[in-house]
Amino acid sequence: MRYYQEALSLKENLIQWRRHIHENPEVGLATEETARYIKGELEKMGYSPEPCGCNGIIASLGQGPKTLLLRADMDALQQTEESGLPFASQNPGKSHGCGHDLHSAMLLGAAKILKDHEQDLTQRVLLMFQPAEEIFAGAQSMIDDGLLDRYPVDYAFAVHNMPTLPVGTVALTEGPFMPSVDGFTITIHGQGCHGASAQEGVDPINIGAHLHLALQALLAREIDYQAAALLTIGSFQAGTIGNIIPDQVLLSGTLRAMDPAVRRFLKERLETLSRTTAEGFRGTAEVRWDYAIPANVTDSARIGQLKKALTAINRAEEAAGEKAVLTLEEGGLLNASEDFALVAARVPSAFLRIGSRSENEGDCNILHNPKVILNEEALIVGAAVYSAVALN
Repeated sequence: MRYYQEALSLKENLIQWRRHIHENPEVGLATEETARYIKGELEKMGYSPEPCGCNGIIASLGQGPKTLLLRADMDALQQTEESGLPFASQNPGKSHGCGHDLHSAMLLGAAKILKDHEQDLTQRVLLMFQPAEEIFAGAQSMIDDGLLDRYPVDYAFAVHNMPTLPVGTVALTEGPFMPSVDGFTITIHGQGCHGASAQEGVDPINIGAHLHLALQALLAREIDYQAAALLTIGSFQAGTIGNIIPDQVLLSGTLRAMDPAVRRFLKERLETLSRTTAEGFRGTAEVRWDYAIPANVTDSARIGQLKKALTAINRAEEAAGEKAVLTLEEGGLLNASEDFALVAARVPSAFLRIGSRSENEGDCNILHNPKVILNEEALIVGAAVYSAVALN
C-alpha cells in the first residue's frame, strides 16, 4: 500500500479540514464547535464517534487482540493571530499558533484512509481528538471519563508538527524527551501598611523578591549541572499603588525536569524555601500545585514499531519507482511539555515530530508566535504516518 499516495489523494480534504479548524479556533476545554465539526466529518466516513471527557471525541474501527490509540489535539492558543493568511482566525484573541489544526486534520485524513482499508487492520484502532492540551487538562479529562478503559488500550501514538524541520523530515527520540511540568502558585502573606511606615507592616514584595532569587539558586547550586531542569516564575502580582505595602503577593510559575528524582527534590525544596524565606521576614507562604504532568517517554519497543511504519512508507514509494518521501533523524530533547505524557504513563507510547517548515522567505517558523505560518504539505506526511502506524 502506498500510504503517502493515499494521503496525497486527500490533499484537498486535508487542507479544507485544516483551514476550517484554523479559522474557528477554540481554547482550553471549550472546544464544542471543533468537536462538533470533527464528529460530523467522522460520521460522513462511516464512524460512530462518541464524546469523551469535556469536549473530547473518540471513534474506533477494526478488530483484533490489541488496541492502538492514535491521538491528535485540537485546541488553540489564547492569542491574536497576525499571520495575514486568508483563512486566519475569525475568533478574536484566539489562534492556532501551535498547529493543533494540522494535527486534527492529519488524524481525520488517517481516519479516512483506515476506514477505506479497514479489512487490512489486524488490531482495533481508537482515534482520540483531545481538547485543552495547552492548559494540560484535556488528556486527564478524557482519561477520567474512561478513555483507556472503554477500549483497553495496549499502546498509543501521537505527533506534533515542528516548523524547525523541513517537510518530509521526522524526528524521534527514545526514552524521556519532554520534561515533566508542575505548575505552581506561591501565596505570600504579609501585613499591609502605609509606604511611609514600612516598619509597621510586613512587606510581601520584599519576601517575594528574595524568594525569586533563592529559587534560581536551586538550579545553580543544588542539582547536578547536567540535570535537565528549569524553574520559571512567569507572574509576580503585588499591590495596586506605589505608596501602599500590600498584604499579599502571588508568584506563579512552572517547574520542569526530565528525571523523576530531580522533580521530587525540586518540588520539596521549592516548598521549603517558600516557607522559610517568608518566615525569615516575619511573613508566611503557601504553595499550591496547579497541575502535574510527568515526563513524556517514548517506549523502546514502540521505536521499532514506528520505524517499521516509516520504512513501509518509503519502500512503497521506492517500489513504485519514486523517491523516498521521509527522512528520519534523532530528535534530541525538547524543553516544552505535553499532556500526552499522561497517556504514555499508562500505556507504552511513541511520539513523533513532523517537519512543517514554510519555505517562503520571510515566513515565521516559530510555534506560539502570532505570525507563525505552517506548511500544509506536512498534512500529507502526518496522515500517511498515522495510517502506516496502524497498518503495520
